[in-house]
Amino acid sequence: MLALAVLALTTGIWAQGGPGKGQRMGQGMGPCGGGTPGKGQAQRGMAANARLNLTPEQQTKARQLQEQFRQQMQELNKNEGITVKEQRAKREQLMKAHRQEMDKLLTPEQKQLRDQQRQSNRKIAQYRSDIRLEQMKTKLQLTDKQASALKSSHEAMQKKAEAIRNNEGLDRTTRMEQMTALRNQWQADLEKTLTKEQLQQWKDSQPGFAARGGKGMGRGAGRGPGRGPGNCPQCPNKF
Repeated sequence: MLALAVLALTTGIWAQGGPGKGQRMGQGMGPCGGGTPGKGQAQRGMAANARLNLTPEQQTKARQLQEQFRQQMQELNKNEGITVKEQRAKREQLMKAHRQEMDKLLTPEQKQLRDQQRQSNRKIAQYRSDIRLEQMKTKLQLTDKQASALKSSHEAMQKKAEAIRNNEGLDRTTRMEQMTALRNQWQADLEKTLTKEQLQQWKDSQPGFAARGGKGMGRGAGRGPGRGPGNCPQCPNKF
């Protein structure tokens, strides 16, 4: 339970930085966020469509755009005549263009409903975060001062991560560098706030922490660019 609670706390900031391990490019990016839903995400995409009350015409157009995007990504992945950096840059361009096209499908009322859903999801995520922090507080026997410090630190990290995710002027490399810096800052805050015994207990609860040489914050950074540190309607921040 401790491992799950702490892992949830430490990965939520960057859980939307891009598709995580095992998640293919384009997963979780339906009309609400602009991408193509991957295998295992179809039901969530359909549920999102239902909540937004998409018309049959909108659904047809969305499927056409998704298929077009899928083919574009396949062609890009087959192109061995460009560098990895060029491929990543092109991928981000395609994803941004696709998000914009998908966004054009929605009426002002649907966009408002989508935004309301996102806000609701953020509130639910914050509620779950508070519960997980309490679990961490109990298992590590944190003082009120320690718990308050970690909560404040995490909330600050969330705001910074959201700003990074929403900055479409950043290329993938810069975005990942900034997200890595946030992860390192969170780990530094943990080391500053916890006692040696608590820190060791935390490390012991992290799957594969020693194998990573004490680096990294677990799952969540993902591979490949994403609209980030996706679930629909576009993944609220969560611990």
